[in-house]
Amino acid sequence: MFIVFANAFTQNTTETKKEKIEAMRNAYITTQMGLNSEEAQKFWPIYNEYKKELSRLENPKLELGKTIEQMTEAEAKQLIFKEIELENQRYLINKKYIDRFLSVISAKKLIKLRKAEREFKKILIEQLKSR
Repeated sequence: MFIVFANAFTQNTTETKKEKIEAMRNAYITTQMGLNSEEAQKFWPIYNEYKKELSRLENPKLELGKTIEQMTEAEAKQLIFKEIELENQRYLINKKYIDRFLSVISAKKLIKLRKAEREFKKILIEQLKSR
């Protein structure tokens, strides 16, 4: 698996890298969840829609070049509330999709999905660190 990850980073274009990483992520998740072909066919369109919706959420950020120490108290408070709102939006998206996921996979496989996502992220980070 690590060799496959390393090969993904040797390509020239960022888009090609993203596509390869996405394909590896999908393969990893499919394997870890133990999806059969029928489940995979129904699961992936829902999952891709879910991820697309999550990606639309914009993480609150500090102003460019500003450290926390340079923030005013009002700016810090505003950032905190933006982060809470973002967490709330993520929660609502998760809640919205849970029934859709459970209509095509079991609850156990849904738990395996969460675990596989975390593990894949960990593997990817390790690969980036080793470069």
